[in-house]
Amino acid sequence: MGGTLTGLGSGLIWSTFINLVSRDQLFNGQEFMVSLTVPFLVGLVVWKSVSIQKWVLILIGYLTLAVPLLGIGIGGANTLQMTFGGAIGGLVWAIPFALYNHVINRGA
Repeated sequence: MGGTLTGLGSGLIWSTFINLVSRDQLFNGQEFMVSLTVPFLVGLVVWKSVSIQKWVLILIGYLTLAVPLLGIGIGGANTLQMTFGGAIGGLVWAIPFALYNHVINRGA
């Protein structure tokens, strides 16, 4: 659940941020660098509400930004599509961490 929330938040907030700062139809490197703080901040907020390690949620946020969100964004998706894509991406990226945690806890 934490991975899905992180992906959902990253998709929603990142796409909203992009829409707000690129009103001039130019998205320059400075704006992109500032937008890279979004997954970090979303990971911290989700970490405060769920009991998952902070570094895992931040990593899921950046992985979600890298694979589904940048690709969807290049395709010209709107905020709703980015939010759904982020939620699905967060869920997919959380599965390896959940499986690893399950194997470690079963072995102990």
